[in-house]
Amino acid sequence: MLDEGFAVVRGYICYHNGGWIIEFCRYLGNCTMTEAELWEILDGLNLLLKRGFD
Repeated sequence: MLDEGFAVVRGYICYHNGGWIIEFCRYLGNCTMTEAELWEILDGLNLLLKRGFD
């Protein structure tokens, strides 16, 4: 199993009822799968904070 290579993360955030809030994508370059997953979480949380969601 490949655990390191070029990575792109993509995520979307929605309301509890399924309504779409925002979608995002980021090119990470060379990193591990764990690093990519952590970047996805961080990017999603930062977007929510910037848009005023607590």
